[in-house]
Amino acid sequence: MARAQGSGLWKSNIEPGIKAPLDARMYVECLDELINTDSWMSNGVYVGMMVIVGYDSADTSKRKPLGNAYILTDTETLLSKQASDEDKLKCWKAVGGDSLIWQSFPPTASTETTA
Repeated sequence: MARAQGSGLWKSNIEPGIKAPLDARMYVECLDELINTDSWMSNGVYVGMMVIVGYDSADTSKRKPLGNAYILTDTETLLSKQASDEDKLKCWKAVGGDSLIWQSFPPTASTETTA
């Protein structure tokens, strides 16, 4: 099956005039926003959607930069008002920042990891 074709055809490049993603869904300030149902109720979420989380906390006096990428794996639980925060966090798979394990290919004895 081929990928779904977009509904808009652009014949030129886009130069955003702001320091933000073109698709506003691609960035949230902190993990609290990532699991907040209200952040996503009207935004057309989909499995495979990628979001970058900027900081570990909403508290500006204590927060540290994250810059981690998360891929959405479960839209039903994320949009459920009854789901716990822990369950909503499980809807996202971390794929960036400290979650990546870099190794050389092919693996050598010093870079192999065990699960």
